[in-house]
This record gives sequence, structure tokens and C-alpha cells, in this order.
Amino acid sequence: MLVRLGLRHCSRDRGDVCTTLWNPGPDGYRGRDVIPYGGTVVVESGVGKLTVDTSGLPVDPGAGA
Repeated sequence: MLVRLGLRHCSRDRGDVCTTLWNPGPDGYRGRDVIPYGGTVVVESGVGKLTVDTSGLPVDPGAGA
């Protein structure tokens, strides 16, 4: 679900941020925002405002720093 929202990279082990990609075009995404991990991410969509609390997302213990 998070990838569908454009939340491609969420890892506390890699910089404590979520990268949101939005406005897809023929050459890739035209916009990117960085949001601190552990907070709430709000995404505007065609069905309304979607809110995701990232504090409960799992952490990959094997991810490199």
C-alpha cells in the first residue's frame, strides 16, 4: 500500500526519513518530498486525504546504515 501512495523508501536505519514520490510522468516522478520517519504522512489522493502513521512501520534489521 505504501508504494501505491508513493512512499517508496521508509527506513529508520537509513537516515530517519520517508521519501514520497508524486506526480508521475513519462520520464518518472516529477516531484519528491522527504518526511521524517516516525511522524504522520499525509497524502492527497483522488479519494481524499490519506494519513499514514509511520511510527508503527517495521524496521529492516539487515539494512545497512
